[in-house]
Amino acid sequence: MANARRNLNAAYMIQIDKLTGRVESYHNNRTDQEGKVTYTREQCWNRAEVFLQRVFPEYAEYLQLEVERTVMDAHEEELEETELNDREWFFLPLFIDQYRVKLERASIIVCKITGEVLLYRGVSMELIRELKACRFEVVISSEEALSRYVDQLEVDLKWFYDDRTRSYRLIFDPILTPKETKVAHETQRTLEYIDAKSGELIWCRT
Repeated sequence: MANARRNLNAAYMIQIDKLTGRVESYHNNRTDQEGKVTYTREQCWNRAEVFLQRVFPEYAEYLQLEVERTVMDAHEEELEETELNDREWFFLPLFIDQYRVKLERASIIVCKITGEVLLYRGVSMELIRELKACRFEVVISSEEALSRYVDQLEVDLKWFYDDRTRSYRLIFDPILTPKETKVAHETQRTLEYIDAKSGELIWCRT
């Protein structure tokens, strides 16, 4: 449960979780950040780390910095398109006992002009405690998981025209859909995960 008093004209907005006293989100609304870009991405990350150490001292145990970009939500994508030149974005997915938690991550934006943190979206400490209590343990081996994956794998051959080389190439296109539901009128699903405890195949709709 978060404690938030809204004043949309405030220079800074902070949301604090009542149960844990932790900062869940922070937004710097100042509009006087004009000038020349002076901070590199590495320097911006150093500033982001200092901020994280203040609001989430244990972050290194649970968060890992993404090296490559992943899919952003609509709000993040809109902001990045309009404000990319003077901001650096950092995404840190949540890991519990070395396992990544789907759709849970922290994000930080740092101004490349001033080095200030402009936005922070954290991860609920209460959620982390609940997940830690689950004590996840892998039951099936990587080899067994791979075997179940391969069992569902089929390959479709397609011709692909390469504009760069102006030639056709034969592409092996992997198909991972439930074999028992490959009917034209049914909703297509693809294999996304294999449960590490039960070995269950987890599908998502496409």
